[in-house]
Amino acid sequence: MYFFGSYVDYIVQNRKGESSIKKDKMNNETEKGGRTLQTPIKTNEDIALSPPIKTASTPQRERNAGIDLLKTLAMFMVVVLHVLGQGGVLGAAHYPNPSHAMGWWLEIESFGAVNCFAIATGFLMVGRKIKYRKLLSLWLTVQFYNLLFYLLYLVHPIEGVTLLDVSNFFPVYSGEFWYFTAYFGLFLFIPFLNILLEKLTKKQTYTLLCTGFILFSLLFALLGTEPFGMVGGYSLWWLMYLYFVGASIAKHKLFRQTPPILALGIYVVCVALTFGVRMLLSYAAANDLGKWNDIIKLFGQPQINYNAPLVLVGAVFLVIFCLGLHIPKPMAKFLSKLQPHLFWVYIIHLHSYIWLGVILYRFSHFAKKPWYTLPLWVEGTALGIFAGCILLDVCRHFLFKLLHIDGIINRLFDGANRLYQKSKLKKAVDRFCE
Repeated sequence: MYFFGSYVDYIVQNRKGESSIKKDKMNNETEKGGRTLQTPIKTNEDIALSPPIKTASTPQRERNAGIDLLKTLAMFMVVVLHVLGQGGVLGAAHYPNPSHAMGWWLEIESFGAVNCFAIATGFLMVGRKIKYRKLLSLWLTVQFYNLLFYLLYLVHPIEGVTLLDVSNFFPVYSGEFWYFTAYFGLFLFIPFLNILLEKLTKKQTYTLLCTGFILFSLLFALLGTEPFGMVGGYSLWWLMYLYFVGASIAKHKLFRQTPPILALGIYVVCVALTFGVRMLLSYAAANDLGKWNDIIKLFGQPQINYNAPLVLVGAVFLVIFCLGLHIPKPMAKFLSKLQPHLFWVYIIHLHSYIWLGVILYRFSHFAKKPWYTLPLWVEGTALGIFAGCILLDVCRHFLFKLLHIDGIINRLFDGANRLYQKSKLKKAVDRFCE
């Protein structure tokens, strides 16, 4: 879109000179030996129709329906995780009940969702200019939902939810939405991460990725300790590493040559191996294996985390699979319409009013259903929550549009920027940086 816009501007600015260019083209025709030699001169129309020149460092700007599909799938998988875990399904499905195995299979196949979403951020944002006003828009939208659910609680209190639970108006500091807090921090670092990615060669980038994989993932899997504060992947630092992974897929085509069917196969193998480890943990917990219980627990538990090697590799190849798909245009259009609302699915269903009143331990009875129907119950419920959150945010979007909230945000940001440019603080910062 950037190149298209540039060419359109070029056409508008030079339209008046087009006729003179055509005259020059006629004047360059010379006669030699009865043959007309014509010097090709490109008009503005010729230039506009020419494809933009792409360089190795220029990220692809066209909308990628595969990445839209990935983000949509990843957010749905996040809801599935919460229905299974916090919804109480896994806690009620005890080993060796078949529902225990089915529940954990659904859990493991969705476990890479957060990694996928962070990788998609790196894929989309590498090389792009960051608009900090977006942070203000994010913050105000979160506050809108906080106020909405606060008022809903006053009108219709829900058992298990207190007034204190719905009175959180400082989400970044409270950590209620851990991913929002980590993403907020990541957003501030993206310009500097992009500068680093621009300076690094392909070899240096891959060296950085391998170093991070060893320190942040492999060591944790082998030793069971995290000296670098990854917190099982629930941290800003892990999102930064995943940003580099996504940026490398976009900029250096990391694993992009992998056929989609092979990428899907690698993802399934990673899920199956992680599932096997989880079942081994369940078997050890239900039986007295002596010293092997401690060994299995020490080795097995780190594998069920966002930064576990198999979870990371599975997520990477799920991204590659989605990028390699050919999405039909109607579906691509539908997915593009969903994108502005996906992040708010996370915020809405994790708000205390919904989390404590609608989700927490509300679905444990699913474990008593026939094990082969569990996917229908879990994923059907997750789809209902997902669709409800999307519809609510569509209404919020129309309300914001009606009230011209985006325009107000832009004026607030521009006004604050003008005040800063004229302030003594700006001069002090400039002197400090000299």
